[in-house]
Amino acid sequence: PVRPTALRTQVWDGGGRVTYQLSDGTLELRFGSTWNSLVLETDIEGMAVAPDWIHPLAGGAVRGADRFFKQGLGFAGPSGFSAFPDPPRRVEGEILKEFVWSYDSYLCSALLSPDEQTLAFGSLNHSIFLQRTTFYNRQYRFGLSDRHLDSDQVLVEAGFALENRPIPSDRLRLPELHFHTGNDAFLTLRSLAHRIASASGALTDKPTSTHYCSWYEHEKDFSMEMLRELTEGLKKMKPAHGLDAIQIDDGYCTRGDWLTANEKWPEGMKKAFSQIRSAGCRPGIWVAPFMVSSKSELFRLHPDWLLRDMEGKAIIESRGEKEDMYILDSSHPAAFNYLRGVFRSLYRWGARFFKTDFMDWGFQDSLRVKRHTPGKTSMEYFVEVIKMIREEIGSESFWLGCISPFAPMIGYVDAMRVANDLWQWTPGSVGNMLRESMAGQYMNQVFWQNDPDVVYLRSYSTGLTRNERISIALWAGMLGGVVNTSDRLPTLSQDELRYWRFIRPGESKNICRFPYWTKNDRCLVAVRSMPAGNAWALLVLNPLESSVSESMKLTELTGKGSLHCYRWEPGRFDAEGQKTEITLSLEPHASALFYLSTTDRPPDANTGLHGYPVEGLTG
Repeated sequence: PVRPTALRTQVWDGGGRVTYQLSDGTLELRFGSTWNSLVLETDIEGMAVAPDWIHPLAGGAVRGADRFFKQGLGFAGPSGFSAFPDPPRRVEGEILKEFVWSYDSYLCSALLSPDEQTLAFGSLNHSIFLQRTTFYNRQYRFGLSDRHLDSDQVLVEAGFALENRPIPSDRLRLPELHFHTGNDAFLTLRSLAHRIASASGALTDKPTSTHYCSWYEHEKDFSMEMLRELTEGLKKMKPAHGLDAIQIDDGYCTRGDWLTANEKWPEGMKKAFSQIRSAGCRPGIWVAPFMVSSKSELFRLHPDWLLRDMEGKAIIESRGEKEDMYILDSSHPAAFNYLRGVFRSLYRWGARFFKTDFMDWGFQDSLRVKRHTPGKTSMEYFVEVIKMIREEIGSESFWLGCISPFAPMIGYVDAMRVANDLWQWTPGSVGNMLRESMAGQYMNQVFWQNDPDVVYLRSYSTGLTRNERISIALWAGMLGGVVNTSDRLPTLSQDELRYWRFIRPGESKNICRFPYWTKNDRCLVAVRSMPAGNAWALLVLNPLESSVSESMKLTELTGKGSLHCYRWEPGRFDAEGQKTEITLSLEPHASALFYLSTTDRPPDANTGLHGYPVEGLTG
């Protein structure tokens, strides 16, 4: 709580200022606006050390909203829209009333009214402090046994983690909080995202990535021999395979010793990268910069490079039967320079696609760990590393972040994994991917290319049925972000290859929209406009364990009252006539794809999901 000894206010046209005189300095809030948002600025002065947290917006009473949007800290969320909990007015037989709640949100947050009026807010700068918004309630009850609800107030706070950082010159200006409004939740959040992207220098200039990742079939067993077999097969494919990159995942070295290849790669990674280039692809490599195995030479030779807890013990982030995993302390100058040498060498050897994983290991609250060189926030230490990585891999390299906080990565990575690994149709796997890729669509092709994770088309070693594999593939294609696979394309059937070619983004950066984005409907509905402007792709996907029937008006989907409808598969259009609504039934985990057009002629059979011609869809 702020306990001022004096308070000064100034008001002017379009803004004002509140200055709190504290016992050890001043806290000042300034209110202003830009062309499309309200702005709240915060200064602290006269303090040698910042507090742990400052919430410029605190205890704000929410009026007129019935839902909120929360963005997870990063990978896997949880993110999405939720209704404010409605506590019971009368309670019997409880000792404690478990109806008090609190939900944290990061980067972009929003409040929604019943008619979709939206207030979205967040910070434009994420290089020094973590910004967090919290939605919570304060409840009062009365009567014997707290039986009756007196009031239930929904509140919001938004602030920054300062982590007791020393303040240079005794003055610190926090990042601004920006507040956007609109009557469409998606467009309002996307508008805020564009402001953040512009301020952070987001990288969206590269073509949308289509790449192979070795992990989802071979895991740690991938080898030079397997790579050679894959690339030789790709060279013989006609039409061409369409892969931009081939990325070697975990298993080529002991974690931490990133430049020392193991016995599966006897010729070293430079030779492996050369082999990838021979197939016309960017050479890609997996690195977990902050991960150190207890079996590594780094661990044996440099125990002083490990991050420690407040008692001075090296932190074990993950325990295993054969090895434990520790965290590299990037504040140690020698450890930082070692990482620089890793990325410099991989780049020099020919790597041009980098997947950095377990990035959250390097994002540690400075008040909870003991660093070799203290004095900065968790965000500052983290940004120092990712800035260095981009310097070493060059602007031309494609960088995919994984298991990472989102905010600090804007302006450094080209793509970002948004959801859990896909291995089976469960809430924590496919369910998480569907939820997070849908919730995070407003940032797709704005902060970076969203990566929803792998597409499986092969018929073996997946744990997924054919219907499930097709649903996931079509979903990834509709999103308009990264499309990656672990399938050895030369071994796929012609039907499987048709789907692969069909969903590839090509040069398109067109993303889909979700007409029912803010609602929790039974089926997931995605709509994507075609390049000609008079047609749309419509995907309806049933994520449930039971069959469902749905009916949707075309005005809700496209804004058009009547359209010609075609059931769509790669290389095939089946006319269903002119319709004003779509009615269908879907089995569990199944999907249906439609082509909707203002004309009564379907496009060429070789049309891909992005709306452009694709070789190999027919015949």
